[in-house]
Amino acid sequence: MTAFWSDDERFIYYAFLPTTTYEILSWAAFDVSTHVTTIISSPLKYDDHVWQRLDTVNPRRLGIFPELQGYTSPSGNYVTYVPAIDTVTDMFTPTDPSAGVEVWIADSSGRHRTRTSFSAQAGMIYQAIWFKDESKVIFSFGYEGGPNVYIADVKSGQVMSLQDMSDFEGIEVEWALSPDDTTLAVVDQSDNLWLVSLETGKSTVAKVFGGCPQWSKDGKLLYHIWSLGKKEYLFRSYDVASGDISTILHKSKQDKFASNPSCSFAFSPSGNKIVLWGAGLWLVELRR
Repeated sequence: MTAFWSDDERFIYYAFLPTTTYEILSWAAFDVSTHVTTIISSPLKYDDHVWQRLDTVNPRRLGIFPELQGYTSPSGNYVTYVPAIDTVTDMFTPTDPSAGVEVWIADSSGRHRTRTSFSAQAGMIYQAIWFKDESKVIFSFGYEGGPNVYIADVKSGQVMSLQDMSDFEGIEVEWALSPDDTTLAVVDQSDNLWLVSLETGKSTVAKVFGGCPQWSKDGKLLYHIWSLGKKEYLFRSYDVASGDISTILHKSKQDKFASNPSCSFAFSPSGNKIVLWGAGLWLVELRR
């Protein structure tokens, strides 16, 4: 379901669904040096009881895993959520049609809640990414026609769309926040990469890019996938400063770990290894 590296690259943490239940994730740690896998408690600071304290429905009811999709901040101190749900359609819809679906931000105790300035007729939060100091949260929200990207101030609850706070005018298909919280990498419907400054609002378009943007730890590269066909594609890197694109790994249907292109990959902090998951978990050491 997901995998990520420890900062020292000693372990790969990954989540999976046990066969006994579909409501609670199980976690494991893979030791890169010994190749030993150990079942562990969740490495994420997430309390599944927060929805009871907020008196709202657990997003898992809609097939969402809130800890994986960023509903809870990295420290576990805050959560963003939609309080209204239609129990018939299992879709987030307003309890009061005149008010619209609202996005709220609360602390994990549930005692302090802020209604943001955002509302819509229907929809849900697809993904959220928090600034390192947790002063802001970026989230994609949508229903029919795909999600749009918004930025919320945690303290005031003020929300702005990416189009309103920048000169970006495309449709956000995929997006990723830079490690220093200053730049949003956005892939539009034409597979063009846009770099949108969250400080100045200026956006620049790069050459045709591909899908699944992921920043390197130092923020100098954007990793992505370039499709060559149904089961053949490249992992590439885009140098933000020079604009150069390099091929890192070629996956073909002959590879035993090959599958249809997806965003299920994570580069190690040093960039010399990549973990792939889907039909199993695969560790690939890259030649430089």
